[in-house]
This record gives sequence, C-alpha cells and structure tokens, in this order.
Amino acid sequence: RIDTGRLEFSFVPVDLGRLLESLLIEILPVANKKQVTINYRGKGLKLPKVDADPDKIRAVYQNLIENAIKYSYKGATVTVEIRNRGTEILSSVTDVGIGIPKDEQKNIFTRFYRAPNAVKMYTEGSGLGLYLVYNVVKGHGGKVWFESEEGKGSCFLFTIPIPKK
Repeated sequence: RIDTGRLEFSFVPVDLGRLLESLLIEILPVANKKQVTINYRGKGLKLPKVDADPDKIRAVYQNLIENAIKYSYKGATVTVEIRNRGTEILSSVTDVGIGIPKDEQKNIFTRFYRAPNAVKMYTEGSGLGLYLVYNVVKGHGGKVWFESEEGKGSCFLFTIPIPKK
C-alpha cells in the first residue's frame, strides 16, 4: 500500500503527548526485560492537538522506541522527547546503542533494509519499520531524519505540523 500510494489515513485531532504517554506505559515491560531505562521528557506538557491518524502515528512512535530499546546495550537509557516548536510538534527518540555505520546511513529509510551491525545484534526483523516511519510522517506533512554514530547510538527525530487556526 505504501509503494502504490494507497496508504490511507484517518485524520482526527490528536494530543501526541497523551498518545505517547499511553504507549510508553505499554512498552515499559519490554524496556524492563532488557534492563533499559526510558527517560521521558515532555510528561504533562500541554501540547496543541495535531491532525493525525492516531494508529499510524502510534506505530511511528512504537517502531522508533522499540528499535532504540532493541539496539541499546543492557543497562542503557533511551530518551524520548516531545515539544512544541511553534508551527510543529517535534518528537525524538535517542539511544546509546550500536548506532548506524556511516556508509549505511543513506539506506536507512529504504524498504527491507537493515544495517549489517543491526542484523548481527538482533537477527529478527523485516526491515520495514523505518520505511513505514518515513512514509507515515511524510503522509502527515512532517519531516523525519536521524543522527547516528556507530558504537555510540542514534537519535531519530520527526515533526508533525500544528494546524493553523
């Protein structure tokens, strides 16, 4: 559906902060099992609602946070942040895990792609998670990007525009 442009969205007003907080409660057992701490920056913030498909945006957060946990080392901290930048909501997920090799970074949002160091650490996965993240964020009029250094971790960021009044 993504490739054919038939990825359908059901846009409604969404409080991304509340959506993220409920997801973090569900993901906590996964983090605890790996002994990864989640540091949430944004708890209780009053954010304006955005026009979004709650299920698909939830999948974006879930993919990014689960990847951060999966590719972090035991005992690490994953930082999840959300904030209002005036015309958009900026969300970020930062880990101190394996990172993405520089020569592999150009492929990271490509369908079925998984970096070789990720495959070694975690053998399961389809390579569709970040492809989905990219296309869902783009479908919401936002931007998605990342910063990463192999052996030091990654930070994935995305924006969703705030509707004009």
